[in-house]
Parts: sequence; C-alpha cells; structure tokens
Amino acid sequence: MAGPFDCLLHDGLLLADPVAAAVAAAAGLTWTTLDLGDGTETDTAGVKDASSVLGKTSTLVAANAHGNWDGGVDGYSNLTELLSTFDTSYGSLMLWLTGNIAVTGPSAGAAHIGLMVSPDGVPANGEGYYSDIIINTSNQFRARTTERIGTGTTAAVTLTGTKFDMLMVCSLGASKVEEATGTTWGDSGGRKCSSESTDAGGTWGALWGGLQMGQDGSSPGTVTFSGLQLAWTGLQRPAFG
Repeated sequence: MAGPFDCLLHDGLLLADPVAAAVAAAAGLTWTTLDLGDGTETDTAGVKDASSVLGKTSTLVAANAHGNWDGGVDGYSNLTELLSTFDTSYGSLMLWLTGNIAVTGPSAGAAHIGLMVSPDGVPANGEGYYSDIIINTSNQFRARTTERIGTGTTAAVTLTGTKFDMLMVCSLGASKVEEATGTTWGDSGGRKCSSESTDAGGTWGALWGGLQMGQDGSSPGTVTFSGLQLAWTGLQRPAFG
C-alpha cells in the first residue's frame, strides 16, 4: 500500500523541494513539534547518558554502553502516542527529524540516531519500523536503510554539511502501518531513501512515533547528537465529490 507522498520520495523529490513544498501547502498540512521531555522512554541497556537534555530542541548523548535496535532490541527510544486508533480518514503519517551532523564518532563500532514508529510505547522485536543514521570510528556521518525493529540497518551513504534532515512517511492501512519509507539527506550532499513493509505486529492498537538511539560497539565511549528537533503531521484522505 503506497502513501500519497511516496511517489515524491521515489521520484527523487523531497518535501524541502519547491514542488513538493507546494503540494504539502496545498494539502493544508500542519506540523506539530514534539517535546522529547514528554515522551515515553525505553532504555534497557542504559544507552542514554545522564548529560542528555530533552525538550523541543534536544541534545542526546549516547553513553559508553552497547544497545541498539537490531536483534538485541535494547537501544534507546523516546516515543509519543500520535494516533490512539486507526481509521480510514488518514492515508499517511509523517515524522521529520532534523539536527546537527555529528563530527566525532565512537571509539568502537558505530553510534545510531533516527526515527521510529511502533504499535506501543515500548518497542518490541518485529513490530514497527526505524530509519537510521550512524557515525563510525572514522567520523563518517552516514544515512542507512529503513528496517523492521529487530533487523539491522545497512547500505550507508555519507552525509555532508552541518545539518541533516530525516523524513519518514508511514502508509496507513485500516489497522496498522503498511509501509514505512525513510529519506535522509545532508544540507551539503548525500541522500538515502528506502522502504520496509514486513512488520510482524499484526493489528496495531495505536501508533507511537519518535526517535531512537543506539551504540553497537563494546566500550564505545560517548557520542553527542545535538540540535535535535522532531515534528509530525497526518495527511487525510481526500473527500472525493
């Protein structure tokens, strides 16, 4: 099932582009900024360092701890209930994350940041999706694929500049997210777009959205992700005459 904005993404257009922005304006979309201080946090492995600051603009510090959203399903998440029930009035739900491109990576493995959607405030293996960016030990800031929670992300593309943007478009069915499409780009170059539609969660009672963070190295040191801002909007189906 394809969402109304998926064609813009797959044809190489971003909502930041003039044509796509005009389409969004015509659709009357209103973006709501999320306060991460009000989100529901899950952090079983202690990935979020105590020095992190949460709000409408946040700084997240990945701690010297191993935990992420591949098979271990033990990374950090900060989710907000965006839809309490599914119906046929919405065609797509969109999440937008922006922040500063991190310049100093971990001492081992890679640190992760990105968007996440889940049927519950506590993510479970195989249920929901996440889009991912990593910074590695070579200080490369790289966009990766969109995957089902519990599956590792791959195929990184280096982002350049000082800021990044990540957009996730969720195509909604009558009772679940049918597909998630993530697009990430740097303000001076680099772009990655991919989709995933293999969620194993069955019927979703609600839709929770927000961000995720992880570390996949052993004793990786700390990594700082700053200037993080997150917003969401829903695209209603047209009232055809």
